[in-house]
Amino acid sequence: FRGLRAPARFGALVALTLAILAGFGAQRALAWRPSRRYQHAAFVVLVAFVMIDAWPAVTLRSVWKEPPSIYQVLKYTPNVVIAEMPLLEDETGNIPFMYFSLWHWTRMVNGYSGFIPNSYAEFRKQMVFFPDATSIAALRSRGVKYVSVNCGLIYPGCDEIMDAMRHDT
Repeated sequence: FRGLRAPARFGALVALTLAILAGFGAQRALAWRPSRRYQHAAFVVLVAFVMIDAWPAVTLRSVWKEPPSIYQVLKYTPNVVIAEMPLLEDETGNIPFMYFSLWHWTRMVNGYSGFIPNSYAEFRKQMVFFPDATSIAALRSRGVKYVSVNCGLIYPGCDEIMDAMRHDT
């Protein structure tokens, strides 16, 4: 189980199994009373339940047409490994960083794939007090040459990181 890249995909198997069981349940509900009128009404109610359950709840957000200018520089710099800050508790916060990587295609130490290895959890622990010596050593051990602090994305803790970086010697 630990060797699987995205164990959450097993949710699809569960959903397919539930769909089969729902089909048996619908067949039983329709056969409960033999009258045609009841069967038509029950069918309409079942379809309505399916429609309500499957109704999409999509929240659209605008995306950036152009990345921040730092990524243009990275595009032409060889052997780059970048760390995007701040590291958030919610790994989905890394999605904009991955989106920006479409413009520079350099290696990153943080990203998002639906699976969080133990090594990344340990890395996040080492980065709690960035830019202290422990976090800098953790970055160097992973080959990081550049760190970007993306305050334009309005992440919590960004101003504190910038202040710590200004006062770090």
